[in-house]
Amino acid sequence: FDKLIRRFDINSANGKAGIAREMLPTIARIDNAVLKSNLVKKLAESLSVDEESIRIELKKVKLDYSEERNYLKSRVLKHPDSKGAERMILAIILEGSAFIARAKEQLSPEELKDTSIRDVVKAIFELHENKKEVTPAKLISHMADAAEAVKLISEAAKLAELLTEKERALEDCIARVKEDNVKDLLARIQLAIKTAHDSKDEGKVKDLVIQYNGLLKRTKACVR
Repeated sequence: FDKLIRRFDINSANGKAGIAREMLPTIARIDNAVLKSNLVKKLAESLSVDEESIRIELKKVKLDYSEERNYLKSRVLKHPDSKGAERMILAIILEGSAFIARAKEQLSPEELKDTSIRDVVKAIFELHENKKEVTPAKLISHMADAAEAVKLISEAAKLAELLTEKERALEDCIARVKEDNVKDLLARIQLAIKTAHDSKDEGKVKDLVIQYNGLLKRTKACVR
């Protein structure tokens, strides 16, 4: 919602209409009627408009899941990149506490590149630590003020329906995220080596080369 306020003038009629237009498809995707009603009420209050007006506009929203499902099947499931792997991790941990515990043992939210996914995963881990049940509906209610988070949770819940062998998928996706992070770190060290070499700082070059080789060695050992 904060991002939308920066894009639209919340004090103008057109701005309010623009914010509602962006928010309503996300709300429309939510299956839980009570939660949907609560989000409609919050949106109306935030925009200082009549709640019934929001409900009327919500009824106009036409959702087409075919394009989304085709994308999930062709890109995220078959050939997941780093972001796709992060989305799959989110989808799988929404399936229950056993998956949350397993992910929490192997992965820190800070390892996730997508900040929106990171925020949702952090919230899931915190709820799990406090021994609270985590379901898509309850998580959406918990993060109702974050439109991007609500959208992500809704999409992740649908992605989970398409997944098979979820235990193996979780392990593979965590490994993919870690592998990509190591590649990024190696690239940053390579750049730092070049910068140090150009500035003729041989001591720093030596330290960075040791760091680079050590990281590369540990990575190869993990692969074995």
